[in-house]
Amino acid sequence: MSLFYQHEMHVLLTLERVLWELTIMNPSPTRGAGKQRHPYGVLFFNLFYTWNMQEKRKVSVFTPYRIINDSVYLFMQKRAKDNPRGGNMFGFFGGGIEESETPEEALTREAKEELGIIPKNFSLFKKYDLEATTHFSPAELYVFTMPVDKNFEQTITLNSEGQYGKWFNKEDYLQNKDSIAGSLFIMDELYEELK
Repeated sequence: MSLFYQHEMHVLLTLERVLWELTIMNPSPTRGAGKQRHPYGVLFFNLFYTWNMQEKRKVSVFTPYRIINDSVYLFMQKRAKDNPRGGNMFGFFGGGIEESETPEEALTREAKEELGIIPKNFSLFKKYDLEATTHFSPAELYVFTMPVDKNFEQTITLNSEGQYGKWFNKEDYLQNKDSIAGSLFIMDELYEELK
């Protein structure tokens, strides 16, 4: 990765974090305590990315999965509270693809960073072209899946980007949609097509 590219990404990510923090409304007795995002702040945040990003951010994500009694279970991470992309919500493992990387190389690097493993037997599920959402800027998203066994959790070590991991079957997912960051239609497709 070039020094210029590293500096440019650092500036963008710093500006992203500042803008994202500016979307927080002050807590009030009527709204209760805790961070809440002002809708106009979120809109401005997404407009900044639509204007600034000449091409979509490229991202590699993956989900370990198991099939138990004909039910698909996806392993998701509870993201760190201060994560500007879906903080304190559940989401896929993975992250941005660096300038010189393939999606597969980015996946391997992210798995080592976030889970402490070198992924094996993973495969590309689908590539998606996504528009901006409340939590994410526009992205070219590569979604990978990886079948794992019942001992998977004993082989991983989550880093500071995630609080913990949790298995979701379709019923769990449907009951907890509000706590999952990202494009829910991808989850629907995973549950349908991994059977």
